[in-house]
Amino acid sequence: MNLTERTIMSRMLGLLGWLVIGISAQGQDIDHGKWTGLLQKYVTPQWGVNYAQMKSDGIGELDQYLNEIAKPWPERMDADATKAALIDAYNALTVRWILSNFPVASIWRTQDPFRVQRHKVDGKLESLDSIETRLRNMGDPRIHAALVCAARSCPPLRREAYTKLELNHQLDDNLRAWLAEPSNNQFLPDKKLAEVSKIFDWYAGDFEKVGGVPAVLERFAPPNSFAISNKLEYQKYNWGLNDSGSVGAAYSGFDFYIDYVRNGYLVSDIKGWFLGLGERYGVNPLIFGSIYVGAIPFFSLSIAWLVRNLRRGQSVVAPLLSAAFFFVSAYLYLLVAGQNIPVWVYIVIAGMLAFGVWSTVRKVRGQVGRSTDYDMVVIGGGAAGLTAAGMSAVMGARTALISDNKLGGDCTWQGCVPSKSLLKAAKVAHAMRSAAKYGLEPSNVSHEWLRIIERVHAIRQHVYEDVDAPPNMEKLGVEVIAARARFVDQNSLEITSSETAEKRVVTSRYFIIATGSKPDIPKIEGMDLVPVLTNETLFELKERPQRLLVLGTGPIGVEMAQAFQRLGSDVTVIGRSAGILKHDDAELTAMLRQSLEGEGVRLRLGEQVVRFEPGLAHLKSGEIVPLDAVLMATGRRPNLESLQLQATGVSTTERASRLTAIAGPT
Repeated sequence: MNLTERTIMSRMLGLLGWLVIGISAQGQDIDHGKWTGLLQKYVTPQWGVNYAQMKSDGIGELDQYLNEIAKPWPERMDADATKAALIDAYNALTVRWILSNFPVASIWRTQDPFRVQRHKVDGKLESLDSIETRLRNMGDPRIHAALVCAARSCPPLRREAYTKLELNHQLDDNLRAWLAEPSNNQFLPDKKLAEVSKIFDWYAGDFEKVGGVPAVLERFAPPNSFAISNKLEYQKYNWGLNDSGSVGAAYSGFDFYIDYVRNGYLVSDIKGWFLGLGERYGVNPLIFGSIYVGAIPFFSLSIAWLVRNLRRGQSVVAPLLSAAFFFVSAYLYLLVAGQNIPVWVYIVIAGMLAFGVWSTVRKVRGQVGRSTDYDMVVIGGGAAGLTAAGMSAVMGARTALISDNKLGGDCTWQGCVPSKSLLKAAKVAHAMRSAAKYGLEPSNVSHEWLRIIERVHAIRQHVYEDVDAPPNMEKLGVEVIAARARFVDQNSLEITSSETAEKRVVTSRYFIIATGSKPDIPKIEGMDLVPVLTNETLFELKERPQRLLVLGTGPIGVEMAQAFQRLGSDVTVIGRSAGILKHDDAELTAMLRQSLEGEGVRLRLGEQVVRFEPGLAHLKSGEIVPLDAVLMATGRRPNLESLQLQATGVSTTERASRLTAIAGPT
């Protein structure tokens, strides 16, 4: 073969290759010719559909086309071919659905046409909604001017099928034709106003992908009819059937709402709204939604209460705070759940707090009188007394704080601060001995008890000076009086100076009793023969007892048992109950019990001491426990005896655990 022949052969083979590729490409699409023929025959130039005639003699041909649509589509269909086929499928299935129910005034008069009804498309069952979703996911908002939902306000049903090769032109043309139709979209450039289809509002998010609705209107609306700066309004949507006759002419907006509810869309909307409330913030939607909806009637009642008080000239503080609370109650759940909340909620909460404090201060100051020495006298200088006195003074009340002991009370001197300081030392000692389980070299801990106790004393002294000392309270406007107190009557208190023993009577409109509690020590035979400790004396020990017997399985007894065991004492705990910390979670206390016993603490539960003798405790079971000291942790009782409460008409329960018959101020 000479050069010329080889050249001719090469060109022929190339031409044949292009021909094969062209034929192959043409095969990766669907033939929409039948659909075009139906559209040209039964859709009028005014875009009305002659459903009556099509049902009479065109439904068979339509079903043939839909049978082709139902089969699996070619695997190599490109995006434009798929988009065109989905638009044609949506429109053809909508028409077929109307024909199945014709005559009908609106597609909404049929049974849930968009979500529930299923049609075979591309070998799969699809709803009209799912087809629309597939198209929306392709990111081209022009499809909203091509999908026809059989309504009079829908875009025009084009009189030809959408095809791959003509798709972009067809979409642009249909959008322009729709916008030029005055019954669906009106442009009033003189008023700088456009009244457009509700579809642009419903799918505004899709149009944002191409610059937003105004940008689309500026490009596709009739020339010189719209500028981006123009105001947009949306027309009422007419869901009457888009037939060429008058079947859908009488379908009203009221009819639509009835059908909307009948098809379950209202319930679905409410459900979606309800669940969406919590999902939006990433919390349990049922809890958030329940709080949100449940607060509505209480908010309404609060508003009614507010209006009533305004009309009667009464205080609006309580109803206003109530309304504000229920208004943000669901968002407070977000705060509890550790989620971010909108800034406006913080503003409302801050406003509530500020308004509440302001109104309270105003009320307190308004009630302040000069007929008594003080507006408020707080008896007791522990944590509760310090807090109450400070708040009272800050709100403008003349306030006195009376205490016979150093301020700070049990928490600073015999409770929280020293116990946790001792527990910390014990924890460090235990960690050093147990270092091997962390891959470290264990240490045989040696320590001097006095150094540990000196550290405990230093910490509580620091807390006292930094927080509890009288100068700190006096800065807030509290008068601190070191004295013992007893009531003379409801408004009078006799105080005896702790320094000079001088007595005087002070009067006050209100009193707060915050005298705390003290150890409740049971009477046991021979108790005077052994060293007895309580939380009031435990942290003053100069020597650590080698053998410590703890009576009581509450928080004090269990904490100190572990601390002393870890610091080298042999600890035995006696308790009447079958477990420890009986008011706490059983599963957790069982774990703690196992840990205590693993560290060497001996627990004798369901037991009690019947008598003591020097160095020994005799138990009810007959067991004898050796000891060097006994820690009584058997409960607490209120400090009320010296107050002479009967002078005020106030009585207490048998264990004086709460006050009854409280008398108000005179």
